[in-house]
Amino acid sequence: LLTTEDCNFRCTYCYEDFARGTMQPSVREALKRLVEKKAPHLRQLTIGWFGGEPPYGFKAIEDLAPFFVEIAEKYSIRYFSHITTNAYLLTPDVAEKLLAWKVVNYQITLDGMREQHNKKRPARDGSPTFDNIFSNLCSLKQRKESFRVRIRVNYDRENYPYLEDLLLLLEEAFAGDPRFM
Repeated sequence: LLTTEDCNFRCTYCYEDFARGTMQPSVREALKRLVEKKAPHLRQLTIGWFGGEPPYGFKAIEDLAPFFVEIAEKYSIRYFSHITTNAYLLTPDVAEKLLAWKVVNYQITLDGMREQHNKKRPARDGSPTFDNIFSNLCSLKQRKESFRVRIRVNYDRENYPYLEDLLLLLEEAFAGDPRFM
């Protein structure tokens, strides 16, 4: 589900045009009706949160995610939810809500060490993003819940020479925690 086409980043390689904003309430209500109608016949419900940047359209997640959990419990449906996020907005408060709503798989991208990442993935106002993302990942690590984070790296000629440094940093921060891959 695209919570929004908008994003708080302006990655140099992004293909989005940011034309549409947050998912409208009428669309969210239609989704609820559809899931409620299909639920008696489902064994499994999988929801993937995408965007732009999904937490940038957090109202849609906040409205729909608890509903999906409730429906899954009501009809004994196996429920699975994942999110592809830049993690800039994945603050401890947001992470707590997502985990409570059973959003337990995360794909998060770091495109090299601080300098290289910030060149490729600046905020929409041009400010750096690496430190905030890394801090949110470290906060997530402190949580006790079960979840999985896949850290993804886009690389090219510019950031390739620094990937070993990034891998060492990630190993230092997350080695031994099987929730981080």
